[in-house]
Amino acid sequence: MFPPVLRYKALASQTRTWLAVSVCWILSCLLGLTPLFGWNNHSSLASDSTNASSSLITSPPCTFLSVISLPFMVYFNFLGCVMAPLVVMTLLYARIFWSLQGRLKESGPQAQASLLRERRLACSLALVLILFAGCWIPLHLMNCLLLFHGPHAVTRGTLYAGILLSHANSAVNPVIYAYRIPKIQLAYSQIWRHCTMKLNCCHRDKQVQQSIKAAMPVTQRHMDHASQDTPTEHRMFEV
Repeated sequence: MFPPVLRYKALASQTRTWLAVSVCWILSCLLGLTPLFGWNNHSSLASDSTNASSSLITSPPCTFLSVISLPFMVYFNFLGCVMAPLVVMTLLYARIFWSLQGRLKESGPQAQASLLRERRLACSLALVLILFAGCWIPLHLMNCLLLFHGPHAVTRGTLYAGILLSHANSAVNPVIYAYRIPKIQLAYSQIWRHCTMKLNCCHRDKQVQQSIKAAMPVTQRHMDHASQDTPTEHRMFEV
């Protein structure tokens, strides 16, 4: 019998897949809306705006960290929503690779080919996990420095670089999928082939129209221009 981590195809039915996706979306919405339930800087912003209106001082800028509290970003978002799942997924991937390595030693050549494909897919997903950690953890570490050492612990340029790095993670994932997973490579190649065929057809149609226009006799073009310039009354009289 295969270990539970290797029975994905048997366990991942359509109903279970839809259930897992629905649970993930519901949890994501609830976790993302947590600041609206009170864990924010609304009270401090309200007091600052009151003091600013009474003393004619400029109100604080509307930035992310002026609205969202740093304790929420560090304790809830970083430790609870990033590090805890990251540790769990790292342990799961370690279990998967350990199980695959054991099965490769015990299986025959025909089963090894299938297990090697599974290991390649697991390596691709592990690479996505590593890139996620490398892109997001620096920004969360900056938030920790801002919380424990004050607003001058991280420069604004460094903070913006961390934000750009975290957003770059979304751009890197499709490249990794296309580079490592053959089915996604095939889908990308089909999309690219379809787009290039459309562009070639449009370019070919333009060339045909230009060649037809160039092959039209000069006299015919003059006649067409003359017929277009003829007054309406003259054409009616000829009819």
